[in-house]
Amino acid sequence: MGRPADVEAEWNALVAARKACRICVERSPGRIRSCGEFDFDPDVVSHWEQWLGHKSPKLLVVGQDFGNLDYFLRHRGHDEPHNQTNDNLRRLLAEAGIHTTDPPECDAEAPVFATNARFGGSSPCTTHRSRSPGPPAPPGSRPTGHASLRSAIPVRWV
Repeated sequence: MGRPADVEAEWNALVAARKACRICVERSPGRIRSCGEFDFDPDVVSHWEQWLGHKSPKLLVVGQDFGNLDYFLRHRGHDEPHNQTNDNLRRLLAEAGIHTTDPPECDAEAPVFATNARFGGSSPCTTHRSRSPGPPAPPGSRPTGHASLRSAIPVRWV
């Protein structure tokens, strides 16, 4: 990542790529929807970025998914303040010494970027299931349509 103007342009390109991605929709017609097809889909790379979206994070949090279609529609692309996942994540981050705001309020100070395990090609998608899917597939078993995130966020892998 280069100068601030370049970083913003690169970030905007990632947002546009996420919204345009149709890999999973085409692979599972009728089962998966692209969040990009909704007018209220926020301009973000990851929906959790609205809360924990530091662009130079010290910690990359990879969750299982953002939610299902009903959740996405009910909250119009945003997160509810106190769901169990977010409460648990806040507690874990606090144990690590990182104190955050309540979601969905953007926390510009917490050095964390949160995304989901489905980011490798289906992050912008949501399912019709009434609950979240099972465990994520092993690394490398999913498409890497948005692999450029790895180069966009400077993360030290440990």
